[in-house]
Amino acid sequence: MLEMLMGGKRQPNIGTKMSYADFLTWLNNNTAKYTKVANANTAMSATAGKYVNTTLNTTNNMYGTPYKEWFTYDSWLGSIARHAHPTLPVFTNNVNNQPQVLMKFTPLSSRSAYIALDRNGYLSKSWTTYNGAQCLDFIYYDYTLGSVVRYNPFIGNDPAAFNGILV
Repeated sequence: MLEMLMGGKRQPNIGTKMSYADFLTWLNNNTAKYTKVANANTAMSATAGKYVNTTLNTTNNMYGTPYKEWFTYDSWLGSIARHAHPTLPVFTNNVNNQPQVLMKFTPLSSRSAYIALDRNGYLSKSWTTYNGAQCLDFIYYDYTLGSVVRYNPFIGNDPAAFNGILV
């Protein structure tokens, strides 16, 4: 019945672990719900207020941080994702395996200051008044759990199983 309501697309079972293969299927079936960005060295400015899907890399540019703070709109997606991971081991597993991630950013807003932070092996930079955003939802495959999870780096909550529903 749920598949019929969702246009015939297979949906994950709510409350169960989602494998990486199921996550890729979910991404393919839900392309209208996010913006695909092939290059993680892209600034997040074009994706403000939306979900964005990309892969990871290790060295980029970022002012501020998505971890419990704000970052400038010209920060690169790869750096935002690096700071958004809950721990360095989780990030290291992901960057070594290059899985897809989803991030949701707030619409742009001007801030008077952006604070540098050394997190997950990368030191971001400080900056003064500029437009920026927050990362409110970070969805990724956690190799230590064997499941796709979601995490809010702005509040630093515990990762929870991703149920296929975007907030």
